[in-house]
Amino acid sequence: METVTNKRLHIFLRHPLQLCRRAGFFPVEGFDKETITYLRFNMRSGYAVYHVTTLVSQIILACLSIYYFFQNDLSLDNLKNLLFYITGLISALLLSKLAKGWPRLMRRASRIEQLVAEVPHKSSKNWKQDKIVYVVMLFALLEHILSITFQMKVVMHCHHDFTIDLNLIKSYFLRTTPVVFGITSYTEWKAVLYEIANLQATFLWNITDAITMCTSLYLASYFKDLNKLIRRHEKQNAVNWKEIRVFYSYLVELVNAIDENMCYLILMSFFTNLFFICIQLYYLTRVFESWEHTLYYAFSFIFLFTRASVTSLLAANINTLAQQPLIVLQNVAPSEYTIDVQRFIRQIRYTTTALSGLFFYITREMIITVTHS
Repeated sequence: METVTNKRLHIFLRHPLQLCRRAGFFPVEGFDKETITYLRFNMRSGYAVYHVTTLVSQIILACLSIYYFFQNDLSLDNLKNLLFYITGLISALLLSKLAKGWPRLMRRASRIEQLVAEVPHKSSKNWKQDKIVYVVMLFALLEHILSITFQMKVVMHCHHDFTIDLNLIKSYFLRTTPVVFGITSYTEWKAVLYEIANLQATFLWNITDAITMCTSLYLASYFKDLNKLIRRHEKQNAVNWKEIRVFYSYLVELVNAIDENMCYLILMSFFTNLFFICIQLYYLTRVFESWEHTLYYAFSFIFLFTRASVTSLLAANINTLAQQPLIVLQNVAPSEYTIDVQRFIRQIRYTTTALSGLFFYITREMIITVTHS
């Protein structure tokens, strides 16, 4: 029978991945169960039709944005639409790839969790991992609503018509959706399908950060528990450094296993956040056309910057916590300075334990470098 100790990753990531599944991007069954036994990648069910339809809609949006971009003059709006839909498609494909290997990753993580089960920890059921994904998505929905409201106000002012009717809605889509209605004729059913696909693309943009946050909280919780164990044994003058080093090695293996599966998704998340933060900052610094303009771009920039910052800091905290045993190791008494202590010091100093974006490790030093550059 599975216990809490060998399903912590499942607990931490159930909620964001359940949302991914409901949005059509994660064909894995079993998230409604509290154990990992029922997790399986299944493309032979009714859900597979929904998943494939979702991917096709993102492919169509990406292709239309590419076509529109090369058929029109280069502009910031065209570049923004191009990157938004292309990165959305790439994120969707990466989530599908992650889904395919998810049951295997859960089994590997469960095995490692069993190996470090002797490290005491508090219950994984707490507010952070259960609610953080819903907080992120709630603010994302609010940002999307403000965007629609702002664009609708612009259309109203342009047409001097403040009555919401089908003509106004048509004008709204013609203005805000050139990648679709600048290429094809406008019809209501196309507008409805586009809005659904656009909401899914917006969902992708936000859920990748939520997944990274929950994963970071999960990994950080283990290093926090290990550091508490070291401090407790240090006070009792009974630190078994060989055992601690073995536990630490298992945690490094766990970080690497998760990073192997998620590094591409993290890279896409960081690139998308950086680009759109710069875009929204540019629009925010332009001459304010109305209070709706100010409200939308200010909220959008603050939300994006906060979300990206929290994601980065939570991920960087893994590396920070993984370095903390060095503080105790550097003050070990000469009589206790064994070969295991030496090996542990070298392991921490010469091994970067952190999540990565494929080409970079997420550490506080990296965040400071990016901030200052």
